Amino acid sequence: MADKTVRHSQYNYKSNSNLVLPTNSSLSDQHKPNKSTGEVQSLAENLKNFRMGDRVQHTRPESIN
Repeated sequence: MADKTVRHSQYNYKSNSNLVLPTNSSLSDQHKPNKSTGEVQSLAENLKNFRMGDRVQHTRPESIN
C-alpha cells in the first residue's frame, strides 16, 4: 500500500509544478533550414505571379434554378 502511495505522489501537480527538464543540447543546436527564426519575412516575392481570385467560380444552387 505504501508503494502505491509513493508511486501516486510522484505525479502530483505540486511536486511537478516547478520542475524544469533539461533538453538534449545536441538536438536543439542543429538548425533546420525550414525552422522559423522569428524574423519577419515578406511574402511579396512568393505572391508576385499569383492573382488573387482567379479560381473563383460563381454558381447557383440547384434549388434556385
